[in-house]
Amino acid sequence: MDTAINIDEILARHFSDEPLTLEEQKELDAYRADNGEEYQRLNQLVGKLSSDGRELKVDIAAAWRKVEARLGDTRRKPLVRSLYPVLAIAASLLLLLGVFTYRDLFSGHGQLYANDTSVKQELTLPDGSTVMLSPAASVEYTEKGEKAERHVTLKGKAFFDVSHNGRPFSVHAGRLRVDVLGTSFTIDAKASGKEQVTVSTGRVQVSLGRQAVILTEGEQVSVNDDSLGYKVRLTPEKAIHTFVFENTPIREAVSRIEREMDVHIEVDAALIGDNAITTKMAIREPMDAVRELALLCNCRYDSISPLHYKIYK
Repeated sequence: MDTAINIDEILARHFSDEPLTLEEQKELDAYRADNGEEYQRLNQLVGKLSSDGRELKVDIAAAWRKVEARLGDTRRKPLVRSLYPVLAIAASLLLLLGVFTYRDLFSGHGQLYANDTSVKQELTLPDGSTVMLSPAASVEYTEKGEKAERHVTLKGKAFFDVSHNGRPFSVHAGRLRVDVLGTSFTIDAKASGKEQVTVSTGRVQVSLGRQAVILTEGEQVSVNDDSLGYKVRLTPEKAIHTFVFENTPIREAVSRIEREMDVHIEVDAALIGDNAITTKMAIREPMDAVRELALLCNCRYDSISPLHYKIYK
């Protein structure tokens, strides 16, 4: 048995209470003898997940294959050489659960949130800030220094609605840094060297090396390789979102509004079915779209947060 390749799956099955063969049990015992501290970290992680009420009933083999493919090397180095594979094993247990978080696994590390689903996911950071995380995106949140300054590392695209508590809040996306002086903004860092920041409300400072610019509501700046471009104010035409639906299924209409306006709209399942709508919307705020959808289906609506709305009977 190739321990470097197979110990990961053995550990995943072990922590999911699946039976092991005699040979696999020997491999596990040998691993525990050589890597006792690392095994304890994994054991603590699973214990925390259990205390959170999370179910670990997943297809371990399929989940691990998915993680392994992302590592970019099918013959990885043994676990003892790096802490990263420990996180990868945890991912193999949690990957099929969608958005997941590792809470304070190691000293000096923050909390990692990743969206492995095909739709945007809303999450709340420990400081109360909310993030709408796009598919394939992730954020790591840490607090540092005497003033517990808040730091986020972003990969991919996300919309932030920052909670103001007097403590600095900064986002690092590649070489780009965004310091929050206001409230809500979108960072698109999917393409390195082509990052983009758009402010919805308040003010932020965007920095690239020694270059810096202050953005206010309705302004946007883009990175062009090694340079921070000029800030631009979105024209009224860009600020207004126009949606045309002609006998469009409600599910499809809601999905399009969610994508374009960086929000999550929860719709009562009973309203979806085969129902369709025909209308034209020219709106500035997500609430305007939610209000019109509710009017069309004679429903009620609520604002759960600036990123999350609900339509129901």
